[in-house]
Amino acid sequence: MTEGRFNIKGLRAAAESSVDNQIDAKPDNQIASQPDVQEEEKRVNLCVKVPISWRKHWSIQAKIEEVTMTEIMVQALTERFGLPDSQIPK
Repeated sequence: MTEGRFNIKGLRAAAESSVDNQIDAKPDNQIASQPDVQEEEKRVNLCVKVPISWRKHWSIQAKIEEVTMTEIMVQALTERFGLPDSQIPK
């Protein structure tokens, strides 16, 4: 019986011998380290209904102080209610 174009037995033997020669662990300098910063959680919208005159006033004041409304709201809510236990910086 001819072996055809591909020598299957030879390929299997070569594959088995190369598996035996492999090193299981990476060298110490290639092991991935754990990041110091927690992965950022997905962000969602937080909608608040207020009179339009209030929103205009607050938007103008935020632009004058060069801060975003998001930063202001997050700061106010964090001061009032804190953060979940999983989000408290260590």
